[in-house]
Amino acid sequence: SRRSGVAGWLARLPVRARLTAWYVALLAVILATLAFFLLLRLRADLVAEVDKGLDAQAAGVLADTDGGAARLSEDSLAGLSRGATVAQLLSSAGQVQDRAGTGVSARSLLTPAMVRQVLDGHPVRAEMRPGPDRTRYRVLGLRRTPRTVLVVAAPLTEVDKSVERLRLLLLVAGPIALVLAGGGGWLLARAALRP
Repeated sequence: SRRSGVAGWLARLPVRARLTAWYVALLAVILATLAFFLLLRLRADLVAEVDKGLDAQAAGVLADTDGGAARLSEDSLAGLSRGATVAQLLSSAGQVQDRAGTGVSARSLLTPAMVRQVLDGHPVRAEMRPGPDRTRYRVLGLRRTPRTVLVVAAPLTEVDKSVERLRLLLLVAGPIALVLAGGGGWLLARAALRP
């Protein structure tokens, strides 16, 4: 079988080469696990920061629309860069009553099931791709009145860019680290096996 063929090939290698190969393989597993954890941790931390911004923005919009009229103003979205946040007011049926923000979709950012969940008193956080360009948004849905839902959303473009930069850095640095470690392992194995 293929596995026995690989095992036979390894068995024919000099002891020094086998030790180095095992050392590099173990290090590769450790580095891959560490890289996976770092990417997940970075993304989680960045999304948490986006969530904090959405919480603050939602509080401001709710205060600004507290008069009962189903209207949003651009002033409600003050404090963030232009186009960084969008907002919608939805009816209990999920229809968009009003919207604000650059490039905000005319369609609801929440699914009907999400709207029902919010009206039942359970805020919703989700990642959606509402537009034709398939840009991912972090979405927060809150109940504004018993029959209306406030939705605020921010694109995750910068989050994705940061994660991608780290991923590329790890893809470049990982093989270099393995080559250096392999060279060091070879030297250590040679010194340990020297008569």
